[in-house]
Amino acid sequence: MKIVVCIKSVRATLLLQPSKKYAINPYDICALEEAVKLKESKQTEVICLIMGVVDQRLAAELKKFGADRIIFASDTKFAGADTLATTYTLSKAINKIGQVDLILCGDHAIDGETGHVGAGLAKRLGFDFLSNVDHLEVEEERLMCICRDKTYRYTYEIESGMVLAVVNCMIKEVTLSIMQLKRINSVAYEVWDASELEVDVEKCGLLGSRTKVVDVEQMNKRNARNATELNMENQEDMKQLLQILRRR
Repeated sequence: MKIVVCIKSVRATLLLQPSKKYAINPYDICALEEAVKLKESKQTEVICLIMGVVDQRLAAELKKFGADRIIFASDTKFAGADTLATTYTLSKAINKIGQVDLILCGDHAIDGETGHVGAGLAKRLGFDFLSNVDHLEVEEERLMCICRDKTYRYTYEIESGMVLAVVNCMIKEVTLSIMQLKRINSVAYEVWDASELEVDVEKCGLLGSRTKVVDVEQMNKRNARNATELNMENQEDMKQLLQILRRR
C-alpha cells in the first residue's frame, strides 16, 4: 500500500516554538501517525508531500515520525497559493508519484483554517473523500476508517482511491536527539519544482489563486489584568465577584 500524507509547514512561532523556523501543522502530525500505524499490519510505504520552503529539520522530524520518503514541492511559482492553486500543485505531485492508494491530510492548517484541501484534492484526483476521520484500524486484512462528529461515531470499510481528512490535533514540539541533530544533513528528501511537475504556472501560486489577501491586521493583545484570589465561602469576596461580573 502506498500512502501520501500531505504536510503543511507552519511558522513555529504560532506553536510557541521559537527554537526553529517551521513546524509541522498539528493536524498533519495525527494524519502522519495514522499512516505510520498501518505499517504494523500492512506492507506500507508512507510518503510525506510538503508544498513549501525546503527545510532540513522538518525533513528530519518527518523521518523521526516514520516517513519512508519525503518530497518538497518547492518553487517560487507556488508561493501565495490559495486552496484552489494548492490542490492543483499537490495533485500534480501525487500523479507524478503514481499508484497512490490513500491520501491523508490534517483537517485544516492552523494558519489558514479553510479545511478545503482534502476535499479539493479528492475532486481533482477523482478519489472519494471522508472527513472527520478519528483513526484507522485493520481488521482481518480489511481497512476500517472510524469517523466521528459531535453526536455519532461512524465506521467505514475503505479501499484504495480515498482522501481522508484527520480531525485530531496534536500540539507538541518534536525534539531531536543530539545524534539525530548531528545526522540532520544526511536525511534524504526530494525537491520537485514547477518544471519537474510540468505544471501550468498560470494555475499555481498567486497567479492561480481566486482569492487574494488584501490586508493583514495584527490584533492588539488585551491588557494584562491583576489576578484576585477570592474565597468562595467568604460573603464579602462573593460580593466582590458579583461586582466584577456586572462590570463585564
